[in-house]
Amino acid sequence: MFLILLAACADPKPDAYDAARLAADIEGYEAWSHPTDWPSVHPSCEGSHGDFVQIWQDARIDADVAADRAYGEGGLFVLEGYQDPAGTPKMFVVMRKNAGAAGSWFWGHYDEAHSPIEAGDLSGCAGCHAAGRGRVRHDGVEPPRSLTDCSADSGTPPPG
Repeated sequence: MFLILLAACADPKPDAYDAARLAADIEGYEAWSHPTDWPSVHPSCEGSHGDFVQIWQDARIDADVAADRAYGEGGLFVLEGYQDPAGTPKMFVVMRKNAGAAGSWFWGHYDEAHSPIEAGDLSGCAGCHAAGRGRVRHDGVEPPRSLTDCSADSGTPPPG
């Protein structure tokens, strides 16, 4: 009986990370830095986030990239996807590094108005991002040509 009462008095387990916390954590992301070789809107040949994308990373990611180390818990990337180089919105996505393995991220997927579509451990996101270092397709080093040089696919140079 005593053990049951003792267990009932233990501190409750902290709430899991969720979409509401993610929204709060990315407040002001427009002031964050961009990956070194992706400082503005760029074409995206892969296209799942839009034909053009812009990426931001928080200070934790900046420090991890500068030190060439694995991403630490809580590091955030924000990506806006656009339909055209003028920035017509298509979608908005966020990655937040979870504790543990390099491939453990909390994903947020939003529509062009930043309304949530889905969030959490999203297998579709994780599957595509498996090709990147720590599940990040571009992280402050030269992005793979397959992400930005659309001429190989279309026969035309990427927009500038």
